[in-house]
Amino acid sequence: MPTPRKLESARHDVAQDLLRHAADAILTLDRDHLITSWNHGAEVLTAWSIDEVLEQPSTIFDLEDDLHRAAADVLSTHQPVAVESQWRHRSGVSVPVACQVSPLIAADGSCYGVGVIARDRSATVALHDQLRASRREVHARFHESVVPQVTMGPDGRIMALNPAALRLGGWRSEADLLGRPASDFLPLDAPGAHAARVADLAAGAVPRTAHVHQLRTSQGQLLDAKVTAFGVHDENGRLERIEAVIEDVSAAVAAQRALAASEERWRLLAIHSSDVALLCDEQAVVQFVSPAVVAQFGYELHELQGADGFAFFHPDDEPSVRARWAQALEHPGEPISFEARVRAADGNWRWVEETATNQLDVPGVAAVVVNIVDVHERRHAQAVLLDVRGQDPLTGLASRERILAGLDTALSNAPHATAVVVLDLSRFKVINATHGHRVGDDVLRAIGQRLSDHSFEGEIVARLSGARFAVAVEGPDTLEGLAGRARDLQTAIALPLRIGELTLSVAAAAGGAHGPARDAGELLQAAETAVHEAQRDLAHPLRVVSAQHRSSAMERALLVEDLRRGLDSEEFVVQYQPILDLRDGRVAGAEALVRWDHPTRGLLAPGAFLDVAEDSGLIVELGRQVLAQACAASARWNRHRTSDQPFHVAVNLSAKQLVVPDAVDDIRRSLLDAGAPPASLMVEVTETAVMADLDATSTTLERLRDLGVAVAVDDFGTGYSSLTYVKRFPVTTLKVDRSFVTGVDQDTDDAAIVASVVNLAHAVRLDCIAEGVETHAQRAVLQALGCGYAQGFLWAPPMTADAFDRWSEKHDPSSVLQPLEPQSTRPRVRRRAAKASAQVVARVATLQAQGASLHTIAAALNSEGLHTPDGRRWHPRSVARLVSQHIAT
Repeated sequence: MPTPRKLESARHDVAQDLLRHAADAILTLDRDHLITSWNHGAEVLTAWSIDEVLEQPSTIFDLEDDLHRAAADVLSTHQPVAVESQWRHRSGVSVPVACQVSPLIAADGSCYGVGVIARDRSATVALHDQLRASRREVHARFHESVVPQVTMGPDGRIMALNPAALRLGGWRSEADLLGRPASDFLPLDAPGAHAARVADLAAGAVPRTAHVHQLRTSQGQLLDAKVTAFGVHDENGRLERIEAVIEDVSAAVAAQRALAASEERWRLLAIHSSDVALLCDEQAVVQFVSPAVVAQFGYELHELQGADGFAFFHPDDEPSVRARWAQALEHPGEPISFEARVRAADGNWRWVEETATNQLDVPGVAAVVVNIVDVHERRHAQAVLLDVRGQDPLTGLASRERILAGLDTALSNAPHATAVVVLDLSRFKVINATHGHRVGDDVLRAIGQRLSDHSFEGEIVARLSGARFAVAVEGPDTLEGLAGRARDLQTAIALPLRIGELTLSVAAAAGGAHGPARDAGELLQAAETAVHEAQRDLAHPLRVVSAQHRSSAMERALLVEDLRRGLDSEEFVVQYQPILDLRDGRVAGAEALVRWDHPTRGLLAPGAFLDVAEDSGLIVELGRQVLAQACAASARWNRHRTSDQPFHVAVNLSAKQLVVPDAVDDIRRSLLDAGAPPASLMVEVTETAVMADLDATSTTLERLRDLGVAVAVDDFGTGYSSLTYVKRFPVTTLKVDRSFVTGVDQDTDDAAIVASVVNLAHAVRLDCIAEGVETHAQRAVLQALGCGYAQGFLWAPPMTADAFDRWSEKHDPSSVLQPLEPQSTRPRVRRRAAKASAQVVARVATLQAQGASLHTIAAALNSEGLHTPDGRRWHPRSVARLVSQHIAT
């Protein structure tokens, strides 16, 4: 049995081990403030080792002497204190920390030093910075909005107004209104009505309120306005403030009052009003529509006459619109208002507020009168306010934007432990159709609360749309664990719901997706796809997937085996597309392009197999076969060459081919076997392949240069487009991507990018080849820009070597030099370009000199707040246009 001394020693060893390996920084100071112990957590936090700091004063890392002063207090009072301080990292960087300083008491009661536990506050400080930035953004949007907005406190007193609200009421200064009760400006409200609405928002009884009031302006006039208010609650559910959006509805109210006065007066008002008015029969067939519909929604009057009114509503909104229409039919003379999305003539959806009044029994009217007000901008302003806070307005849950942000954060921290479950309520439309839209909304709120109750700390519950919810779950690191979590959520939803006097049963299909994923969008999309699959299985509506393996592994495995068989059978053939010299029209070379002569599927283009060949590693053997055929063709064509210049055959190399150790030896062997001179071969590599492994790629390309093989960068302009790597690697040619060549004669942006690539090539003495030329207009613009070579269907498609010989014999170089009308060589200007500021031009020049790519330059300008001349964010295309303009001048 262990002795007390051994037990005490064991406990001391355990304590020392715990302190040594604790994640927090733990150290001790003696009464002279010298460091007497220093754990691993302190080494991680500061990068100072125990040997470097032992017996050193705390000032070695205590930047502001906060710890020194706190230790002095503790030594004096024998009482622990908490202090926030700035510590110096070994690199010189300041690290914010939170410290707990406690006295170290000896057996005789004396204090012989202090113990310090410190925790890195960098993440907390960064979070606070982000919160402040978010608040500044909300403040800016609030004050810049053209929609009148007011912020009130929980007591209903005005806290803030934006300039649009001041203009609406004719007020000169916000100071005239701050602190005053909002009810002061609602003279016709019933006593206590405003307070009751505030109480409803505070209690969470309603997510928002919307009422038409008569507002008193600064001149004492009354203004009809619709006030839509929603409460913002703190983390404890207490009402923090009320946000209100105000809309001037004077015209609509006037129209409704005029309707009650006279049919003729109403008709005149309807015809001349800027708002849309309709007369419909009981089935919502349009009988009359006011001319305002032309300006508001782009329809001609005859397009709507006799049309089904329900056909113009968004499919998600149509059920609720039909329910409100039925309510209007049941209550003659009572205006029934609702908001929904309608399709404009251009196909876009716009939010409107419709007020339907049943006047079927009124002589001279005999119709349902519908007034339509475009509230799209007001809804957008409200959505902006809600989205910034990441809140769904109906349920109070997180919005789609917020759960995506949360998933992005989780993926960056723990990609393999991040997952999301999407739940779609089954037969929810039946509940809406049977019990009404209000019951349906209550069901959604109840399900949202139930999911929140069954979620764990740190998980995010969101309503994505309609009856679809999502839960960002933490912890399950297997698909089986994710499936179990999804089943738990399904079980929670399936419990009976009590809605008023009704007891309802609701079920949900569930789809789950597990990380890692490229981003939150990919992860959520995988889960939503899984829930669609789950909905087809009525017996077991649950699917879970890995976001990285959504594609069918079986199909890819079969294709890999087919590729391997095709390589063994030598089914891959090479076709050649001519490359022409735009200066004299001669055929300067050809690009070798692989095709698969499949025994059952026919001749397959590279898109059908190259990705799988790359992923499976078969691209290396495929590349060897293509290289052998291309070198044989090059040898034959160069033997009959009369010019001093070699006839180049260009062969594409993938990223994996570039890093194979014997890649250069394979190329040398193919050239020797075919008897082709190295100078007749050009290898093409993409920007992405070059950047995949810089060291290995650099070594391969340098060895190819030493061998005498030319190197071209393919698809230049679509990736990094950086002068740095063009100068770093032994490149001889730049190839302009076809996506820019296609619009070079029509689009100033494309022309600018092509010009910048051509000028860059000239500046560093490289050749330039344009791909995908299909028209003489494109060819003429390329010649005007100084591009030396081109290829494309304008002259010939890819073809066999024999067909290439026949085409070459018939080729007329003069056709390449055929002049066009001057206007044909000028790209069409889509917009007039304003002159960039001298600051922007200087900054771009500096970044270019540093070798920055178009993407990097655009990102730098945007991050520094430097906008384009028309106030937009920079894009690689706009940077290229600017670069081209200044190179030309």
